[in-house]
Amino acid sequence: MQLPHSPRKLDGDETAKEIYQFMQEDFQIDMPSIIDYKKGVSEEKWVVIDETARQFYTDYAKGSADSIDESMKVINKITAKTFGYKDSYFEKRKNPISRTKGLICRWFTNIAYVLYILCAISFGVSVLYFFLQYVSLK
Repeated sequence: MQLPHSPRKLDGDETAKEIYQFMQEDFQIDMPSIIDYKKGVSEEKWVVIDETARQFYTDYAKGSADSIDESMKVINKITAKTFGYKDSYFEKRKNPISRTKGLICRWFTNIAYVLYILCAISFGVSVLYFFLQYVSLK
């Protein structure tokens, strides 16, 4: 599942103004209050405000991802009930054996298709051979 935005990994030296721009670019959210906090505070406390802005960005990105994951779970549950699937139909299967079984079944299916095509061709050739023998006898 891909998120509709791409949250960034923050280095730890971003300012509140950069975080404001990141929020606009990544989440399309305009929150001027991130920058407005610096206006009424002395420069000594700007480090704390920058750290708070970074923490807000990280928490918002995590909350957004969690919200999308929960929404997908609800959508998957509704779809499973509507179409009669198992409750775990949309969950990723972590069992490598089932993947191996799928590969083996796919391989045998392809072999069966090739053999079927060979049988159909040989049947067609044999019918043509008997027809030509019948025509040559007359």
